[in-house]
Amino acid sequence: DNWNARDWFLIDWIAAHVEAAELLRKPLIIQEFGTEVNRTEPSTAALDMEERESVFQQVYHAVEAYLATDSPLQGSLFWMWDIENPSEADTFGIVTEDENIMGMIADHVDFMKLVD
Repeated sequence: DNWNARDWFLIDWIAAHVEAAELLRKPLIIQEFGTEVNRTEPSTAALDMEERESVFQQVYHAVEAYLATDSPLQGSLFWMWDIENPSEADTFGIVTEDENIMGMIADHVDFMKLVD
């Protein structure tokens, strides 16, 4: 279980998988990353969102940095859109009301569009 691991774990995990993909000469996509936000618990929701924003920022930064090199890391895919009914969103779901996360996603999409 790595749910409570420190930030360094995420960066080390990505680096280890990039190294493995290089050895195997296979492309790599960081998939199903994210954190839980319990919107029904106001006492922890803000802290949960801060953690989620930190994880997204770290993953996107790593992906963009690796894309600037000759790396097998080719992109990322978070877990998960939950836009059908935000009031009943899964605790891992990204809803449009999550403005900071939506901004990060939009910025990352814009970056990815520029990648050749």
